[in-house]
Amino acid sequence: MLNIGKPLPKDHAEVAKHVKARLFDEERKKRIFNPTIRTIGIDKDALDRQVQEKKILREEEQAKQLAYSNKLLQDCATSLQLDEQNKKKQKEIDLEILEFRKKYQAPETRREYDIYDPLQCRKGQPIRIGDDDPRITLSSVQRFEGEESVTKEQKAEQIQQQRVWLEMQIREKNMTREENKNVERTWQETEHTTVQRAQALASLENECRKKLIEANYRYNQALASEQKMNKSIMEAECNEDKMAEVYNAITGDFLTENPELGFNSALGPGKILKSLYKGLTPAMKQAIYDEQANQRAELKKRKEAFDKQEKDWAELLNILARCGTLNDREMQKKKSSNRPGNPTTRKPNILQNKSPTKSIPPSIIITNPLINQMGDSNLLDLSISIGKQSHKILWNALDLQRALLLIQKNWTQIFLFSAIRFNPISFINEDQPMESIY
Repeated sequence: MLNIGKPLPKDHAEVAKHVKARLFDEERKKRIFNPTIRTIGIDKDALDRQVQEKKILREEEQAKQLAYSNKLLQDCATSLQLDEQNKKKQKEIDLEILEFRKKYQAPETRREYDIYDPLQCRKGQPIRIGDDDPRITLSSVQRFEGEESVTKEQKAEQIQQQRVWLEMQIREKNMTREENKNVERTWQETEHTTVQRAQALASLENECRKKLIEANYRYNQALASEQKMNKSIMEAECNEDKMAEVYNAITGDFLTENPELGFNSALGPGKILKSLYKGLTPAMKQAIYDEQANQRAELKKRKEAFDKQEKDWAELLNILARCGTLNDREMQKKKSSNRPGNPTTRKPNILQNKSPTKSIPPSIIITNPLINQMGDSNLLDLSISIGKQSHKILWNALDLQRALLLIQKNWTQIFLFSAIRFNPISFINEDQPMESIY
C-alpha cells in the first residue's frame, strides 16, 4: 500500500494560496465578462455594498427616530398623568382645608364675631319687654305712679292710627308713582322728540357730509388732474431742457471743437490760446486755399509765359542757326570762288550783302513779333548774349577752332538782326529749303 502520510502545515498554506488565487480569478472573470462593469468601468459590487450600507444606516436612523418619538410620546403621557395626579392631590388638599375651616374655624367661634354678626338684630332681645320684665330691677325706674298702662283700646287706636298712616303713605306713594310715571312719560316724549330731532340733524349732517365728501372728491379730482397736467408740463419742460442741453452739448464748442475759441485770447488780437487751440478756422483755411489757388494760377501764368518765351527763344535760335548755316555756305562759296586759279570767281555784291532780304522770295518770309518788339539797344544785348551762349555751348562740345568759326557766324547774325529790325518782315520759313535763299 501507498502510505502518503499526514499533510504538513506548509501544504495547507500552499493549498489555501491556490484556492485564494482561484477565487480571485473567478471574481476577476466575473468583472471582466460582465458587460455592465466592463462598459461603465465601475465596481458594481462595491456600489451595491455602499447602497446596502446606506440603506442599513437609513433604517437605523429611522429606527432611532421612531424610538425617540415613542419615548417622547411616552414621556409626554407620563408627564400628563403626573400632572393630573398632582392636580387631583391639590384638589383633595384644598377640600380638606375647606372642611377643616368649616369645622374648626367657623366665624361664630371668633371672639369679635358679635361685632360684625349680620344676624345680631334678629338674635338680640328688645331692651324692655314689658312692665313685668324680669331683667328690669327697681333701680331701673321703668314704671311710675299715675302712669297709664297699655290697654286693648289703646292698642286698637294705635293700630287704626298706623293703618291711616299706612294709607296716607300708600296714597303718597301712589301719587309719587303717578308723578314719576308722568315725568317718565314726559321724559320719554321729550327724549323721543330729541331723538327724532337728533336723527333729523344726523341725516342733515350725513347729507352735508356726503355733499362735502363729493365736493372734496371733485376738488381732489380737479387738483389731481391739475397736478397731472402740471407734472406732464414739467416733464415736457424737463425733456425739452434735457434735449436742449443735449443739443447744446452736441453743438457746443467743447464737442464740436470750435477753432475760433483758440483765437479769442484776452492778451489781445492775434494771440492764440494753446489750451483751446483746435486748428485753423474754415475762413482761414479757405483764405489759405484761395491764396494757394491764386499762387497756382500765378505760377501757371508764369510757367505759360516762360514756356511761351522759351518757345519764342527756341524759334529765334532755330532761325539764327539757319541764318548761320546759310552764311556759312555763302562764305564757303565765296572762299571757293576767290581761290586762285578758279575761273568762276565772283565779286561780292555789297548792296546784296547790305540788304539780304532783297534776295529772299516773298513766299519764304514771315513776321516775327519778338524781333519787332525789341529795340536797338536790346538787339545789341541779345546778340551779345546769343554769342556768349553759343560760345559756352560750343566750348564744351567742339574744339577751339570750331568755336571761333561759330562766333564769327554769330557776328554775321548780329548784322542780320540789324537788317531784320529795320525791316518790317522777317524771317525764313522752316519748310523752304536753304538753297532758295540764294
